[in-house]
Amino acid sequence: MSDPTGIIHSDPDILGGTPVFAGTRVPLQNLIDYFAGGDSLDEFLRQFPSVRREQAEAALTFARGAYDGSPAATPVASRTPTEEPMELGAFSVSLAVKDLEASRQFYEKLGFTRFAGDPAQHWLILKNGDRVIGLFQGMFERNILTFNPGWDQDAQPLAAFTDVRELQRRLRADGVAFATEADESTSGPASFVVVDPDGNPILFDQHV
Repeated sequence: MSDPTGIIHSDPDILGGTPVFAGTRVPLQNLIDYFAGGDSLDEFLRQFPSVRREQAEAALTFARGAYDGSPAATPVASRTPTEEPMELGAFSVSLAVKDLEASRQFYEKLGFTRFAGDPAQHWLILKNGDRVIGLFQGMFERNILTFNPGWDQDAQPLAAFTDVRELQRRLRADGVAFATEADESTSGPASFVVVDPDGNPILFDQHV
């Protein structure tokens, strides 16, 4: 399924057929959720740089038609109105490196610069625009996908986000198994780890 403008595309091999922006894996519903939460178009584009501004603007027109009852736009909705989106916060890839300095020099050639960290403690955080990678020497065996609920990509607190314990409850309700779990009786910083079907660990690490 594609919309009349060619901006939105649906393919069974991409996110199970969820309508996405053409040429990306970003669901149209993400844009709708951002506006429903009071965020701006600029904020959406900052968080999803693979989406072009003209795509987003055309999709907004398309989506508004859905809520106005336009027959051509009816297929847009893929989430029930009462279901809240999962706000996962900042995203980064944490790399298990053998030589911190060699890795730093390599990624600086790709345009990354130091953002945080302490080489004396064998870790660094590097950024290139909104892209974030962590370099960790001797701390874990495998690369890890990391989400930081409550932070934006600049590690600044978000005004609204889904608490890590709520994320854990929702994932458990969906049948996801956990490698480690957050204590749901607490508040504030906490973390948990899940493993995807290919064995990749995914860390949800809340610092606020």
